[in-house]
Amino acid sequence: MSLHDDCLTIFHAYPRLVARGAALRAIAKALKAVPFAELLEAVREYARAREGQERQYTPHCSTWMNQERYADDREEWWPAVGDGQVGGQVAWHSRSERGHGQPA
Repeated sequence: MSLHDDCLTIFHAYPRLVARGAALRAIAKALKAVPFAELLEAVREYARAREGQERQYTPHCSTWMNQERYADDREEWWPAVGDGQVGGQVAWHSRSERGHGQPA
């Protein structure tokens, strides 16, 4: 595939399809530093993590790429769920479990 095709594939995997031109430029820039398969896998996981979330809180693809969020700790992508889990990991405990009001 060509660079343009790679960029389109990644763009269409991203969970918010806006600002296509800026997104394609940012993806092309990211592909200079990150292999296609690795970047596509990161985008797909991020899209899974955003499922069911409010779209307005999903950054534009260009922002996500330019800030190199594909390199973030992937646990941060997953929303907290009612049992105190984030991406399968315990994110917080009740005050009585911690002994104070600060996050674990």
